[in-house]
Amino acid sequence: DFALLSPECRAIHAHRDEIVILFCLACADRDFSEREMDHIVRHVVTNTADVLDEAEVRRFIRLWVPDERAFERALNRMRLGEGDPHALLRSLRRVVEADGRVDPKEAAFIQEVQARLRHAGRLGPGIE
Repeated sequence: DFALLSPECRAIHAHRDEIVILFCLACADRDFSEREMDHIVRHVVTNTADVLDEAEVRRFIRLWVPDERAFERALNRMRLGEGDPHALLRSLRRVVEADGRVDPKEAAFIQEVQARLRHAGRLGPGIE
């Protein structure tokens, strides 16, 4: 039963699509740093009403190995109305900036996500 799960499990489930997209971005430059992980964990913690154990959230996220198929499913669900696209874009930018440099692959990744969300009507026409 979903109600019996820990607050961390419920938060991971509620933000699963955003986590997958953020995780894929962090891996785009083939250098997934601890600071990038910190921003993914922070995304879950700050966008959840419950008080969460950050170490537990981190542990759950570390177990994931999202691939391109998981990314496409996650982005499609977000295009159809799941998640918070504005919070996702803020966190995408934070993950990119976490290691102090913007890799061209990361910039292209964000542009693709932003374009697809905008095309689906989830973002306005201006810079988000």
